[in-house]
Amino acid sequence: MNPYINLGRVEFVVTHQCTGNCKHCSVGTKLSKTGSKHIEYSKIEGMLTTLSKNFKIESVMCFGGEPLLHTEDVCGIMWEAKRCNIPKRQIITNGYFSKKESVIADVVYSLEEACLNQVLLSVDAFHQESIPLEPVYSFAKQVKTGGTIEIKLHPAWLVNEQADNSYNQTTKELLFKFRDLQLPISKGNNIFPSGNAAIYLAEYFEKKPINLDQKCGEAPYSTKLDEVDTISIFPNGDAMVCCFVIGNVYEEDIESIISRYNPYENSEMLALLNGGVKNLIEIANAKDIEVQTNNIYSACSVCQDIMKRIQKNE
Repeated sequence: MNPYINLGRVEFVVTHQCTGNCKHCSVGTKLSKTGSKHIEYSKIEGMLTTLSKNFKIESVMCFGGEPLLHTEDVCGIMWEAKRCNIPKRQIITNGYFSKKESVIADVVYSLEEACLNQVLLSVDAFHQESIPLEPVYSFAKQVKTGGTIEIKLHPAWLVNEQADNSYNQTTKELLFKFRDLQLPISKGNNIFPSGNAAIYLAEYFEKKPINLDQKCGEAPYSTKLDEVDTISIFPNGDAMVCCFVIGNVYEEDIESIISRYNPYENSEMLALLNGGVKNLIEIANAKDIEVQTNNIYSACSVCQDIMKRIQKNE
């Protein structure tokens, strides 16, 4: 379909609505308690089928916000992924969408019926500041008891797991409370200073000079814009490659969006491909966008900040 795209993974940011309010959250001010848009499966049904005919998709993941506030849509995505023989069908959840045992049981049953095969359950000092542990434990126990879905505890570590701080110590104590369920613990995430973390946890991170020559694909968790292997679908329907909107799945079919993608015809993408973030800053300056890096910790975050402001002005 496209020489610049070879998809192996599709991510669905189901909603920015969340039951938590975490200091480390990279989504930050986009989170909301109520009224948030969410991905409506009925509007994108068949998208994974189309992609699977053209690419070898290995992984589909739903996260948010809290994706299980919209279980029906998550289940629609996962059931289609199963029909397409996509092997990894995962969600990341904080496990708190209801306090009622009956509702928790219904959600777990629905996920089993939809052939979800892995839950990554966020349990750590940050989530449990605003999320009660009891319903999270109940959710974990019911998933484990069902036996058809693998479940792992998925903590967030401040700086890294080895760092000696009160947050990491509390996280270890919380994980211990799940010991009777004998759940495996993933390597989790090392918190990066962006979003809320850059505001509330900045004191824990050393500010180092940013390498503005860095290009996409050179930074951790990034890929080259002309070798795309992942796309993300957002609650408003935007299809994104990293921080670039390449189309909207509510407004046109995914085949058209993928087929026309060409990073060499986009001035901002071309700047990143040729000279890294330094070249992107030059484009921003030409658009009268002043770039400040005082409270930014990486080249990727500089790029994301610039693109957010450019797209807002367009």
